[in-house]
Amino acid sequence: MKFFFLAVGFPSEYAEKAFAQYKETFMRDYAPNPFPQVGEMLSKLTSAGLRLGIATSNVRSNVDAALGPSMRFFEPECILTKDDTVSESKADTLLLAAKRLRVETIETIYVGDQPADWRAAQTARTNFLGVSYGWGISEEDDEFPVVRNVMDIAEHILNEAT
Repeated sequence: MKFFFLAVGFPSEYAEKAFAQYKETFMRDYAPNPFPQVGEMLSKLTSAGLRLGIATSNVRSNVDAALGPSMRFFEPECILTKDDTVSESKADTLLLAAKRLRVETIETIYVGDQPADWRAAQTARTNFLGVSYGWGISEEDDEFPVVRNVMDIAEHILNEAT
């Protein structure tokens, strides 16, 4: 977001201040509701014995606000947000998540809604599942599996695991 402020003409000092205020207040004042059935889907995955993490370029306050009580389904040491990571690379974040889970990246699956998520998964040698209800992936994408709704995530992952 800081780069957005710079791109629209904020001087560097003001871009820093605007970004700090954004991180502190935006999700508090404009928090979106989670997609329907997110808690149910995450519960289904964890009940099947899967360990969950988050690898995102978003800030932690936004993630906490958007997921609310569903944050309990994620391994605390594997919630990797823009605030927590040492690299701007999503691929590096996926590698770190696998390391913290003590698994090989090929044993993980990254669910994303952007072509950049797919490229990061390829770089990290992580399985990938695209969601077409997000921002950048459509049902016509054929380089990777794509699901249309939240509950399809659990169905896909659990069917792949058997």
